[in-house]
Amino acid sequence: MSDFPPKISVIIVYDGQIPLLKRSKGDDWWWDLPGGKVKAGQTEQQAGNEEIKEELDIIVECDQE
Repeated sequence: MSDFPPKISVIIVYDGQIPLLKRSKGDDWWWDLPGGKVKAGQTEQQAGNEEIKEELDIIVECDQE
């Protein structure tokens, strides 16, 4: 078993587009999907909803699991 917590990335398709985040470290930057760690007791869907709210400030409804 891994000592690292599970992580998720979320793909949102809205009006044919996929919102991305611009992340940076020092002088380097890249495009990334919203996501993060799944906390103990959380489902992947709960973690995804939390990350989307934190990073994009939107609330989504999932029509597929």
